[in-house]
Amino acid sequence: LEHLCLKLATEAGINSVENTLLQAADEELVLIKAPSPSERGLGVRLLSELTNNINPQQGTFEKLFKAIEKHSSQPGLDKIYMAERLVFAFLIGNSNVHWGNTFFVDHSPQSSVLAPLVETTSTALLQPALADDFILSLAGKRSGIDEDTFNRFFEKVGINDIAAKNMMRRYSRILRIWFGLIENSFLSDDMKRRFVRLVMLRAERLGMM
Repeated sequence: LEHLCLKLATEAGINSVENTLLQAADEELVLIKAPSPSERGLGVRLLSELTNNINPQQGTFEKLFKAIEKHSSQPGLDKIYMAERLVFAFLIGNSNVHWGNTFFVDHSPQSSVLAPLVETTSTALLQPALADDFILSLAGKRSGIDEDTFNRFFEKVGINDIAAKNMMRRYSRILRIWFGLIENSFLSDDMKRRFVRLVMLRAERLGMM
């Protein structure tokens, strides 16, 4: 599932770590990822560490975006990149986005930017009983998030209306490609149906279908 979700992220234009599935001798599928920034010798810092946040799964995305603005050497771009990840996470049902798994990579003392997406999955698919859309609150909400919620959030964190609309349009155009990738994945037929249904319902809540 993680391999598929990373493929969906890449299809959406999100900077993600390269990965592939290999079949082991016992016929089990093994996910192989390219070296992470830290494995390539680059400095990597969790946003929770940069902000001394001892409760990384608490708080709001508004505060998280303020931290990105403070610590990034390209704050405007990184806020858009993070917003794209939030829409992506919502669409695939990944509630587990927070301070403790958002990190920066230092390319030089003067260059600190949002690191590539290293891991992602659909928590809603794996744990259907989970009620919240996100662990952190988005425009005051953790559940029942919809298009209006995201629009209010974008306005709060300074993402202009044109950039927000272009982002949503891009996601709406790739949904059919996503459905093809899900159908051709190694998931069971039941999980494929459930995943497509989940994405469709999330897309409807964002006015994409």
